[in-house]
Amino acid sequence: MTDITLDDSVYPLGDCNVPDTLRPGRSFECIIGPVAAAAGQQTDTSTVTGKCFKKGFITLKDCDSANYYGFGPEPAYHFQKYINGVDADSLDMAVVVDPNDILTFRYEVTNIW
Repeated sequence: MTDITLDDSVYPLGDCNVPDTLRPGRSFECIIGPVAAAAGQQTDTSTVTGKCFKKGFITLKDCDSANYYGFGPEPAYHFQKYINGVDADSLDMAVVVDPNDILTFRYEVTNIW
């Protein structure tokens, strides 16, 4: 195998020592890190390409993915709706109005995370 390239969808692999040629039965590895995990579901796909001689040069390509779920602070928010300045979440807190009265609604969203 010759003209080998190794790419990753998330992490730069510039420090990897990718050989020019990889003879049959031989292998190489690249280790990166430590790196900080991201929160939530993460998928990272790497691709290796190279050329092999079999009745002429053919290009080989293979992809492999790794998945992890970063637990940690989950995104959090607070949502509140007001009618005429009152937090009327239930019927016993309802704002009493006459027909044709003017109503004002206020929506409050807070990103806690």
